[in-house]
Amino acid sequence: MKALALALCLALLAEVAAAQPDRYTVRANSEALRRVWLYLEDKDCPGAVTALNEGMRSGAASVWLLAGAMYEDGLCLKASRERATEMFQQAHAKGHRAGRPRLVAAFGAPGEGQDKAAALWWALESRQHGLPPECAAAQAQRQEPERFVQLLQAWPAQRLDACVHVASVMAALLGEMEFPSTAANHGLAGTLAVAFYPADGRVEVRTEAVEQRVSGWTLRSGERMRDAASRSVQQSMERHMRDVAQRVLARHPRPEGINPAWRLGATYTFDYVY
Repeated sequence: MKALALALCLALLAEVAAAQPDRYTVRANSEALRRVWLYLEDKDCPGAVTALNEGMRSGAASVWLLAGAMYEDGLCLKASRERATEMFQQAHAKGHRAGRPRLVAAFGAPGEGQDKAAALWWALESRQHGLPPECAAAQAQRQEPERFVQLLQAWPAQRLDACVHVASVMAALLGEMEFPSTAANHGLAGTLAVAFYPADGRVEVRTEAVEQRVSGWTLRSGERMRDAASRSVQQSMERHMRDVAQRVLARHPRPEGINPAWRLGATYTFDYVY
């Protein structure tokens, strides 16, 4: 565990005001991000990297976040957890609300370079989605990195691994969500409820609301869907979240000894702004 990384986290966090962690806004004028995505869709890595560097020089927080994801997955860039976390820290410093959960997930992912203390520190600092009491017990020590690390080192290994796992999975679900293109094409927003059962390795997704931003009418769960497009959007949003969940669970294998009573939940609101 790296106390130095925790100290850097404390310094970085002090520079940025907290933002709502569960609302995503897609702005039509995100030209820098769009240019990178166009090159990626064409499988043009040199073009994507050039556009990525230009976008980062412009200060676009979303481009820094994408750079972290590209380093994390080895997409057009050499895979590097260290470089990925640097990019996510920059995105967070520039105000991107997905930067912090991306850091939790990056530090908590198994493999070389994993930093369990940093993962839990970021998760607890953000008061992430009501972590189980066994995991939140370190909250009082988070302002003192050395004592925080010592406390975690005294925990049973199974407890620490279980807490890092649930924090990382929930953070990855939050950090990897993107606005579904089907919803964007119809000018719709929506809210999804997500429940995570870590002992079973299971994520459940349910649509709570779908709202059309253009004409102003709203579709709520329990009401009859008004047209085929709206049903398609709901299905697209749920399918999108399930795909993300499968990818996240594959990246974060379930450790032994997770309390079967643990259950974590979150609500994700997608908002399209013209």
